[in-house]
Amino acid sequence: MAVVQSVIFNILTKHFAESVAFYRAAFELETISEADWRVVLSPPGQPDVQIGIMSEVSEFTPRQAWGMPAASILTLVVEDIYDVLDRALGLGASLVDEPAEMAYGMTRAIIRDPTGFVIDLSSLAGRPDRPAGQPATADRPGFRPSRAGLTAASATEASCQPLPSLI
Repeated sequence: MAVVQSVIFNILTKHFAESVAFYRAAFELETISEADWRVVLSPPGQPDVQIGIMSEVSEFTPRQAWGMPAASILTLVVEDIYDVLDRALGLGASLVDEPAEMAYGMTRAIIRDPTGFVIDLSSLAGRPDRPAGQPATADRPGFRPSRAGLTAASATEASCQPLPSLI
């Protein structure tokens, strides 16, 4: 018998309702369970794949995590990275890195959700409707490189801020 029975990736947020709405709409996730401090979401038909959205200041959230920046990246493997990217950007996400074919066989884009959490969107590399070598966003009419003016340099700078002292 396995020691771990399930894994739920929890995202702590100060903007609970906004975050829940973003993840439901951007990634077409269904609610598995819901409370006023935490919502667990899952792709349709995949109840074992779960993302929790938690109020950062709930009485049930460990106090040690309140206000702490997390060094985490949520990777979501999706069927069509371009459609999901367009939907996420339309819902307020910011583009950090445009979609690019990676040497390990995936196409990857990096975004920040509306509260700043980093998400790696990935899908199998290559699109039959895009010639090899064509820039990833060249075939996307109206593609928005950044909704909030966030550049890769500013994203890197923001993610490299020192942790506050716990003493």
